[in-house]
Amino acid sequence: MAKVAMVTGAGQGIGFAVARELAEAGFSVAVCELNEETGKASANELNKKTDSRFFKTDVTSFSDVKATVSDIEQELGPVEVLVNTVGWDIIEPFIENDESYWEKIIDINFKSALYGSRAVLSQMIERSSGRIINIGSDAGRVGSMGETVYAGAKGGD
Repeated sequence: MAKVAMVTGAGQGIGFAVARELAEAGFSVAVCELNEETGKASANELNKKTDSRFFKTDVTSFSDVKATVSDIEQELGPVEVLVNTVGWDIIEPFIENDESYWEKIIDINFKSALYGSRAVLSQMIERSSGRIINIGSDAGRVGSMGETVYAGAKGGD
């Protein structure tokens, strides 16, 4: 039985690239994505290499992430590797942001990594095995014009 990798945001971009590399390395891949179209397409593409499944996941909801982890474990097995790749932003001056924008940025770019990590950590500790990888952004290291809240959230990754 192949080891299982859970990749958030695996429907496109960096997330899909990470999922593809894990599939090529022989992992079964749980494609965790909110967008059904891109999530299913990614899982179908990865199935050419390994057993991959799409799991519709709202990474901004801890209860949804925990339920997804449970579903992954039932369908594929225990999560050995979690890669949090989800990211989202709109570039605009901080003075134009409102509180709902801040909450969305923090939920997607920071809390999602907390939720995913916490959802798999207990099982990894029990098995004395597992890896958690959070993909941040250079904006979190050096800042970025028009991305004040995003940079802060990614710096927290």
